[in-house]
Amino acid sequence: MAQPKALVLASLVLSACAWHESRPLGTVDPADKVALLPTGTFGLLGALKDELSRRGWTIIVSQGDDRVTGRVLPDADVTISRERKPRYTFKVEQRTWNPCLIGANALRYEVSVIDNASGQEVFLMKGRGDCWFGRNDGGMPAAVDRLEAAVGRRPG
Repeated sequence: MAQPKALVLASLVLSACAWHESRPLGTVDPADKVALLPTGTFGLLGALKDELSRRGWTIIVSQGDDRVTGRVLPDADVTISRERKPRYTFKVEQRTWNPCLIGANALRYEVSVIDNASGQEVFLMKGRGDCWFGRNDGGMPAAVDRLEAAVGRRPG
């Protein structure tokens, strides 16, 4: 009888390693849900793209669409601009905090949503996955729920 109790206790302790949090910091325009995200699907990126697409966001993945114009010498008057102009940039940082023996490594992540029109950070998602009990992408549906709830509303 002691083994099942120990197993349940170990499960609860290990599952406490995974957590996900998100909060609004500004207003998201419901008429302009266009997001620039990094390339790929590593870690939570694929789940984030899937959730945003499912909820009507237009996803732009940009790599190499910067345009450089201007003179080089003698006056270094150079302008760098993007061909595509998304309203929001999702800045994604992820790091392995626990290498797992089986499956994907557990990640710590932070996603900042930046309004390109105002330059303000309008939403923050952060968290940590676990090898077995709390997948890295497990918090994405709830985080995007909170992002969608913040669309058109001021925080507070």
